[in-house]
Amino acid sequence: PALAMQSNWSRHNIFFGAEGDFGFYREHRNENYQDYGVIVSGQYDFTEETYLILAFSQTNRHISRGALLDPEAAAPSEYEATRQQFCFVRELGRLQLELSGENEDVRLLDASASGVPLSSFTSRDGQKLGGKITFEYMPDNSLFGSITYDQQDYTLPGSIRRNSQGYDNKIGW
Repeated sequence: PALAMQSNWSRHNIFFGAEGDFGFYREHRNENYQDYGVIVSGQYDFTEETYLILAFSQTNRHISRGALLDPEAAAPSEYEATRQQFCFVRELGRLQLELSGENEDVRLLDASASGVPLSSFTSRDGQKLGGKITFEYMPDNSLFGSITYDQQDYTLPGSIRRNSQGYDNKIGW
């Protein structure tokens, strides 16, 4: 089942969505799963050319027993993910400036039967901050350049911590 609601106002907007996918087995109850998620987002228009978008989502998912990522598992592995995002946009004629950010926390809720958690981490915290410049040189044709800073913090089995940082640079049309 799924539900989606969106405002139809001339300025600003709000969106809400919820969905679920559930599997229950009579003979193999360890295969049961409950996947679900919700998202709430909104856009606030300062002017017609300047606006802010905010979003929040919470999901719980599973990866089936024997999946490629966890072939030794005797039962589905479950995880939850929480994400917050923002995007500030300013349009100046054919030029568009964008500043965006994201925070995502992923937590493994159980370990596989082999005792090795799915994807070899028990939690991952990630943050991204980026900027983008777009120039529309013809209708429906644009050049853009973007740079995004990405930081990921992992907790591995045994409470071992690993971190990564990097930049993602793009140009294109």
